[in-house]
Amino acid sequence: MNHRARLNLGLIGAAAALGAGVWFAQKEPQKGPPLTPIASEALTRIRIAHPGSPVIELKKGGGHWQLTAPVQAQADDMEINALIDLAGKETHDPMAAPDLKQLGLEPPGYVITLNDTAIDFGGVEPIRYRRYVKTAAGVALIEDPASAALDKDYGDLVAKELLPADAVIEKVELPALTLDRNAGGQWQLTPADAKASADQMQKLAEGWQHARAMWNEMAAPADPKAAHLKLTLKGGAVREFIVAATEPQLKLQRADLGVNYVLSKALVDQLLKLPEVEKPKEEKK
Repeated sequence: MNHRARLNLGLIGAAAALGAGVWFAQKEPQKGPPLTPIASEALTRIRIAHPGSPVIELKKGGGHWQLTAPVQAQADDMEINALIDLAGKETHDPMAAPDLKQLGLEPPGYVITLNDTAIDFGGVEPIRYRRYVKTAAGVALIEDPASAALDKDYGDLVAKELLPADAVIEKVELPALTLDRNAGGQWQLTPADAKASADQMQKLAEGWQHARAMWNEMAAPADPKAAHLKLTLKGGAVREFIVAATEPQLKLQRADLGVNYVLSKALVDQLLKLPEVEKPKEEKK
């Protein structure tokens, strides 16, 4: 094949590739507009209103989200992300003259307000299972948010950590023992136990310091006979828990929040009594 023939083949191949690129670009569907114009970093207030349930409100301050209604608590960052992502969700198939009642939007199933932008949530269309939503801009479809953070129960929105990250424990009061710091900052045990080591006391305190729930759930009224636990933090703040269950998971209830922290059953031996300290293995002779 001579030079001219090779050149012609190269030009034909380049033209074909360019033509294919244009064809695919034309076939690629255009992305729909976002549900709201709110940038994630500009979102500072969230309100979730379900008919017949208390309104849930969250506010951002100092870089952190807080649940402010119906209870006050530190919020869970992972769950909040689902609400933040809602602001920029892609919309599909905008509707000019929709039948709001038929779409489940009159009245809406629930309303989520991001800053001052209200989003009405309706039913789900049966083909792609997208959710009908309505804002001041009109009615459209979005991919149905799957997160439990959008439902009427606020338990998932409460941070999974039992204590704030910067908390310093001064006293742990359990049914069978009390652990508190003496004037020298060392842990002491009541009732006194000569067999209890400083390592065991330290492990118990650290267990509470780093305890984190696998998930949270809304709490039913606890058994009046259930054990009560009390933690006093530096500065005087107090956290009280009720042992709602130890099987099949450990459930510690915050009655003031109406929430159960659901923890691994393995933590029963680390949080409710002095943990065992591993004995050093004997060297083989």
